[in-house]
Amino acid sequence: EAVLLRKAIPDHITSNLLVHITQPMVGGCDFFMDCESGFIRKIMVSLEQVFFGAHYTVLTTDVPSDRMYFIKKGRVELMVEKVDKSLKVLRKLDANDSFAEGCLVEDWTNNPFIARTATECEMWTLKRSVFRNLIRDFPKSRSLLKVVAKSVDARRRASVHNTMKAAEI
Repeated sequence: EAVLLRKAIPDHITSNLLVHITQPMVGGCDFFMDCESGFIRKIMVSLEQVFFGAHYTVLTTDVPSDRMYFIKKGRVELMVEKVDKSLKVLRKLDANDSFAEGCLVEDWTNNPFIARTATECEMWTLKRSVFRNLIRDFPKSRSLLKVVAKSVDARRRASVHNTMKAAEI
C-alpha cells in the first residue's frame, strides 16, 4: 500500500483510491456517524494499512493503544481477562467493524480489553496524533465527538464491568 498508493500514483488519484477502499469501514462507524463530510474524507485518506496473522494479539491490557482500528477483512475478538487469568470473549468483530475509538479522544493508561485476531486480518488504523491534528479544523465534529466519546466510554465501562463481574461468578 505505501509504495504503490503513496509514491507511485499521483496524489489526487491516491486520495480517490483511499476513499474508495476505506469508505465502507469509516462510513459504517457509529463513532463518526454525524461528523462533517470533509472531516470524514480526511480520516479516510489518513488511515494506514496493516496486516496481522491469525491469533495475533493486537492490543494487550498493559500497553495503551494510540490508534483506532478498522477491520477491512478478517475477524477480531475483544476479550477481558477473568480472575483465574482465562479470557472471556466480549465481542466478535468482522469486516467494517472498528475498535479502540476511545483512545482517540483520551489518553488511555491501559486498554479496557484485549484484541486478538481470530483469522488473518487486513486492518486500517487511525493514529491519535493524526486524529488530533485533523479535528482542529472541524469544530462541529470536535464538539460532537466529545459527546459521543462520553457516551461510548460510559457504555464501554459498563460493558467491561458487567462482563468482568459475570466472569468472577
